[in-house]
Amino acid sequence: MRPVEQPALVKAFVQHTLGCGCPETVFTSMLTEVFTPPDLPDVSIRRLLIGKRLLIYLLPSDGERSLPAGRLADIAGCAQKERDSHGYNRVRLVVPSTRVEQDRVALARFFAERFGSDEKLHLHVLDRHHCPVITAAGNDS
Repeated sequence: MRPVEQPALVKAFVQHTLGCGCPETVFTSMLTEVFTPPDLPDVSIRRLLIGKRLLIYLLPSDGERSLPAGRLADIAGCAQKERDSHGYNRVRLVVPSTRVEQDRVALARFFAERFGSDEKLHLHVLDRHHCPVITAAGNDS
């Protein structure tokens, strides 16, 4: 993973858009990369690690199509495994959408049924135009 190029943008997104109440000291380290989970070879996810405590998955935007609930479950399961194996405090899954209200209702219901007991796993369905383009300093190779 590499440091993010625009740390102020990332910090504002995490604090204000996602509602993270992490202490300021957590934001001294903000790393990112694009990766493909081993169990999901057809998916590329932008991963952010904030202060080695908060893991964020920015899911790919698929144009006008919504993320299928089954695919969300697969990605959330991958995120849970990563969180637990590395001892991170929380995971936030960010789903960009062009139909925010419809997707928020459908995905939130599914997510609550499947992952509702996990208080350290959060779902955010956002207008894809409100999701920042987050890149790493250097290449994501």
